[in-house]
Amino acid sequence: MNKRQDFKLTPEQQKIVDEKVRVLTEAVKNVDFNNLPKRESHPDISKSANGSKHTGKA
Repeated sequence: MNKRQDFKLTPEQQKIVDEKVRVLTEAVKNVDFNNLPKRESHPDISKSANGSKHTGKA
């Protein structure tokens, strides 16, 4: 069974999706991936959940 067959867009919805895809495609073309800032090292992010201050309890 092909899931795409179950997914139908109205012509208006398809028009909106096509426009958003076009806009995002243009935005991606303008990104200079070779000139992105270097990612900083954040030791807090790599800590395990046990070292976190958040307990997960309400």
